[in-house]
Amino acid sequence: MAWPHLVYLGTGSNLHPDLNVPQALRALYKKGIPAGGTRIRVSTHYETPSLGRPGDPLFVNGVWQLYTTEDPDPLKQHLRDIEHEIGRRRGTDSHAPREIDLDILLFDELIDKERKIPDPDIYERPFIYIPLLELAPDLVVPGDTQALSRLVDTSSHTMTQSPLTGILHTIAGDAAYGGTDRHEH
Repeated sequence: MAWPHLVYLGTGSNLHPDLNVPQALRALYKKGIPAGGTRIRVSTHYETPSLGRPGDPLFVNGVWQLYTTEDPDPLKQHLRDIEHEIGRRRGTDSHAPREIDLDILLFDELIDKERKIPDPDIYERPFIYIPLLELAPDLVVPGDTQALSRLVDTSSHTMTQSPLTGILHTIAGDAAYGGTDRHEH
């Protein structure tokens, strides 16, 4: 078996997130994406306004950390398959409402501009960097020399924690919420 890769995924939904985000998390397990029986670590999820579309329903956004033996392209295809199974149809409007959005934010130490890894929005969007720092407080984004926490403002966000957070921790079996983390790095 290949050595597992450390991956951070950005998650979001503003169309029935109470159904679609848990379904996406379950689908990752069902597809065997986490390596060797490991658990997905789930950040706090936040309710955030839709970018560029103030009248749209609120998004629920968060970050998931996992280990996988999948390489970036097959992993991305699995994520697109899950999105499709849940009902997402990608169009030209990048801010359109969506059932689910699953994006690779970080993949080991990989820097690949074509794949957008690391995700360039990490530094710009509190709904990405706040949950990311919750899971990895000392994270240095590949290509940087300073910790992410020194490069972003974590004090001025006005996001509200989503009640979905506890449900996702239960599904993930997160050790902090009574589950077991069978893989330590």
